[in-house]
Amino acid sequence: MSCPEFIAKTMAMRTAAHLAHLVSRSYAQHMALNEFYEGLLGPVDRLAEIHLAESPAATFPAYRVPPYDEPVQMLMEYLKEVRVELKAEAAHKAKENILTEFEELTLQTLYKLKRFA
Repeated sequence: MSCPEFIAKTMAMRTAAHLAHLVSRSYAQHMALNEFYEGLLGPVDRLAEIHLAESPAATFPAYRVPPYDEPVQMLMEYLKEVRVELKAEAAHKAKENILTEFEELTLQTLYKLKRFA
């Protein structure tokens, strides 16, 4: 997938996590999802800025918000996409570093959801 596609998917994931956060009946899940969706914003902006520095004419496609009724499954799917993107951007260290932040944030959130929610 292209970097703009990944960014758009990440923004759709952020919305899904926020919605899951809003409807959660578990305080631990509520807080873990809050940290996740808030934690995505800074890295996604930096990734977009780095990409736009090299490709100023890039556009970002629209993506549907994924189903958010199963947050653990939703994040497991997102983690797969992050790892695919990490491989695709391995030669670009600045992007790779930011993608590693997405991987770390997703894994930390999965840990909290599986252990405490």
